[in-house]
Amino acid sequence: MSRNSQNDTRGIIIIVGILLLILPLVPIAWGIFTLIKYFKWKKEKKQYPNKTISDFWIDEEDKKNFEISRLNFWDSKQKIGDLWNTADSENLTRNSDGSISNRSNRGKEINNQLHKYNSLKNESYNTLEFLREYPLDLWDLLKDTFTSFYASSYAFLFWFIGFYYSMKYFFKKPFLATLEIYDKIILKKERNYIIIKEDMIENFIYVLIISALTSIIIYYFTKFLAGRFIFRTRYKKPPEVTYDTVNKY
Repeated sequence: MSRNSQNDTRGIIIIVGILLLILPLVPIAWGIFTLIKYFKWKKEKKQYPNKTISDFWIDEEDKKNFEISRLNFWDSKQKIGDLWNTADSENLTRNSDGSISNRSNRGKEINNQLHKYNSLKNESYNTLEFLREYPLDLWDLLKDTFTSFYASSYAFLFWFIGFYYSMKYFFKKPFLATLEIYDKIILKKERNYIIIKEDMIENFIYVLIISALTSIIIYYFTKFLAGRFIFRTRYKKPPEVTYDTVNKY
């Protein structure tokens, strides 16, 4: 056997070993992930006992902050416009980029006022944006926890379904074949429950790959459906916080 052939064989053995080491851990990973998401879901849903939009809505203090920020935003925007009009009417010197020059005391005064109101405008805008999306952000976080738990439980279940039918396809008698493969690969014992083909390991890797892919596909498909339909029927999606809706809930 040439050196290249030996290297190829050794590489294949390493890959097979890695697959046999990692792929059987997939159902264990799904089981752990499902438990973590279950306890997280169990804890988080207690914060929304009524399952209404009001559960996600901003509190009274945030409503006041929203109104103050809204007034500050429009007031500062108006003040900024007035300052620019004042600069134009007084023919204050401009820089090459269009900004007001600080060469005169009046220019410095206008710029200080512009800086003040621009800062207030930006701060108010950021507060409004945060509060505007806040109920929806809470709703999305709860939805992600629910859909992750819901989908992972199905992924865990469908790994075994995929494993069973894949084993049945490749080995005809899945239960006995599993026992024999376990003895040969894990226990290193030769106990023949059934006659397994020579390409046992290759077919078993196919089984594990199919099972893993099945569980992953089921996870994302179920998560999509759970988020699109199931969660929305249990928890109504809140609207954005606006001037018209801020005191509605």
